[in-house]
Amino acid sequence: MVFFRLLKLAWQNFFRNFGPSVVATIIIVLMLFFLSLFSSFNILTSKALEVFKEKIDLSLYLFPSVEEKEIEALKKEIIETAQIREIKFISSLEALEAFKIRHANDPLILKSLKELDKNPLGPTLIIKAVNLFDYQNILSLISQSRFKTIIYNQDFYDYQKIILRVDQTTEKVKKGVILVSLIFIFASILVVFNTIRLTIYSRIEEIKIMRLVGASSWFIRLPFLFEALFYGIFAWAINLIFFLFLIGFAWPQFDKWFGLGFDFYSYLSRNFFVFFGPLFIFVFFICILSSWFSTQKYLKF
Repeated sequence: MVFFRLLKLAWQNFFRNFGPSVVATIIIVLMLFFLSLFSSFNILTSKALEVFKEKIDLSLYLFPSVEEKEIEALKKEIIETAQIREIKFISSLEALEAFKIRHANDPLILKSLKELDKNPLGPTLIIKAVNLFDYQNILSLISQSRFKTIIYNQDFYDYQKIILRVDQTTEKVKKGVILVSLIFIFASILVVFNTIRLTIYSRIEEIKIMRLVGASSWFIRLPFLFEALFYGIFAWAINLIFFLFLIGFAWPQFDKWFGLGFDFYSYLSRNFFVFFGPLFIFVFFICILSSWFSTQKYLKF
């Protein structure tokens, strides 16, 4: 019964001190919003890198005279050397048709092709590896002299630089996001703590009067704890609604620009508790601890 009385008192105090309550709630909303942005940035960075890795492939351009058994032997060695997700074979005829389509608006090139007695293009192997470093193993294999009579060109060397750059960028982004998140969380905790402390300080006379009439420490403290929880709950709900609205409104255009092919709004819907649950737990403990330590000083009167 006393618990509900104190809860009711905290609810009344929340609206009685509406100005400070609104300020504290807005501060917590801003903290949660920026934490949501950091979490989104981490997710989208990982997704963007995954999309980029998916698009990486290595093309081996073979001589037109290469026999089918030589191609099969080459494919077998590649599969044994690295973890391969896919090897796509493009025949000489398919390569020629693709070449004609790419140069459909260049009549000079098309006319030159007609002058040739035979197809100048050889077959192609397009390789997609499971991991980036598997391409290094393939590169080492293909660079052997015994393949010089089979492969006349390849694009491994350009990708080698890209692979190293992607790997380095991934590590830097992960470390940077973790560092910035920790700094921001620490700063947010200080801001929320001071905001709640100032809110309680503005009611120091109320605490003194309650002390004089014999109220216990818990009876004085609990309404402030509940009130701080109201700040956190309202702030969490406001951030949830605003952030989902923002993603739903802005994400289609954002995805159109960057071409990730990733429905972030659906992702948030499927992973609602994974994304927003930790934010609720975080703000719950921040509000409780801030209120606890803020009231501790004034309960000594």
